[in-house]
Amino acid sequence: ITGTVAVGDDAESEPEPEPVDPAHAAAQDLIEAGDWEGARAAYQAILDKTPLDAEAKAALRFVTLFARLGDADLEGLIAGASDSLESQLAAADAEAALSDFAAAFARLLALVRKGGDDREPARQRLVELFEIAGNENPDVAQARRELASALY
Repeated sequence: ITGTVAVGDDAESEPEPEPVDPAHAAAQDLIEAGDWEGARAAYQAILDKTPLDAEAKAALRFVTLFARLGDADLEGLIAGASDSLESQLAAADAEAALSDFAAAFARLLALVRKGGDDREPARQRLVELFEIAGNENPDVAQARRELASALY
């Protein structure tokens, strides 16, 4: 057997990270600056050019949630939620922003079960929050089953 082994910095070096797309970097800069509307527009522009960009799709959902909430007091939205549809949707958004997806899902599922004019907007918001939470979140699978039960 013959051969050589490289010794030194090259043998131990980390692989170089993949370069960041400049459009994604610019959108991320907008997020870090708290410019949710600007970030939403930036991610939408990315998706207009590359509709299958999964990272941009996920980021767009995230910034849309935070754009809706603006500078609102999240705990205040939850504690002060009235029975109105808009108040319930805002409270569910606040719960999701605080990563309490189980509470957000439960709130929206109650609206879906209630029926009436609130059912479809609540269902749409619930599906949007499923996408934000991600399928790996265990609360998503349970809430999807409950949604199917409530609808059928």
